[in-house]
Amino acid sequence: MAAQERLAYWFGSDEQQLISGFRTLAAPIFAGEKPKGIGISWFSKSRNKTLPPVEDWASVLQTIRQPIQSLQYLEKPARIRALRELSGQRIRSSQPIDQMLDLDGFASQVAGVRGVLTISNTTAHLAGALGIPCVVILDNGSITNWPDLGETTPLYPSTRLIRRGSDDWTTTLRRGWRTLRALISRQ
Repeated sequence: MAAQERLAYWFGSDEQQLISGFRTLAAPIFAGEKPKGIGISWFSKSRNKTLPPVEDWASVLQTIRQPIQSLQYLEKPARIRALRELSGQRIRSSQPIDQMLDLDGFASQVAGVRGVLTISNTTAHLAGALGIPCVVILDNGSITNWPDLGETTPLYPSTRLIRRGSDDWTTTLRRGWRTLRALISRQ
């Protein structure tokens, strides 16, 4: 773990230094495979987060017309089965990769999608570090990992932040999906 002061010493102490010094990580990629589909991560075991319900995720996933890859740890407690049933989508499982034990394997999964729609978690940070277009869905509270204002973060140029504001979760997730589609189309 590194304190913000130490990270500023290594990577830059202001937004311009962070942006100009950004270099993407390189994930191990399986030969010949091109990124496809959308990666999602919708659950956290943290009790400090307010998360969109599975039902709201499902209503948004129903509109996605490309393969969906789970990038979720603990898929069973995260209710992947309910998410599949409610959305009518075939969501590829993140198994057999154990994200807690195999960071290279997880990085390959994230690098294997065209974009990521997620809550604030390891998936968001890994996608950002890999330079994969990513949209992070945030509730209204302050989250120390992300700037309190704005849609961007100098830490990850390909990441956008979508805050709930006064919207319901479904509206927020739909806004996130529209933003991710736009990011992917610019690639």
